[in-house]
Amino acid sequence: MSNRLLLVVLVIVAGIASTHVAALVRPVVSANKIAQQPITLITGDVAIFDISQTQSIVHARLSDPSSTFISYVKNTQVYLIPSHAQALIAQGIVDTELFNVSKLVSLNLDDRNSQYLPVLVKFSVADQRLEAGVDSQFYPAINTQFIRLDKTKLAQTWQQLSTNRVIKSITLDKQIPHH
Repeated sequence: MSNRLLLVVLVIVAGIASTHVAALVRPVVSANKIAQQPITLITGDVAIFDISQTQSIVHARLSDPSSTFISYVKNTQVYLIPSHAQALIAQGIVDTELFNVSKLVSLNLDDRNSQYLPVLVKFSVADQRLEAGVDSQFYPAINTQFIRLDKTKLAQTWQQLSTNRVIKSITLDKQIPHH
């Protein structure tokens, strides 16, 4: 009987040991499990960001491997700027916050949570408006238009925005109700 008892104890200990070893190996993969999520930028480029369970972005890249971009972290915020947007940012026309992946995620503007990108477009000429987006509100006193841009059309919309010479600035709307 003592041999059977010893055998049972050994099997239990071996099972616990193998579970413990597996637990030591798995946490690197599962405890810090990273989910990949897409977010469509105003340029129409799709950024893929890796997010940890603590909701912090650990890596961001464009989905098209041939795209060139710069990425950097500023005050824990991850920015991903495609090369074809850099000149307009340098001129002060396009706000860098439109490429702040961390902020876009915190505002639930990633592709899983939103089909739209809310922007404010300020014009240098009075009474200008863009025919874009699904929802729009014009504020004539400040020559500014609020637009909810459809993410499925952002590549085409970017062509319109980036070549329009009467646009003074394009900024991310911080989701202020427009009514």
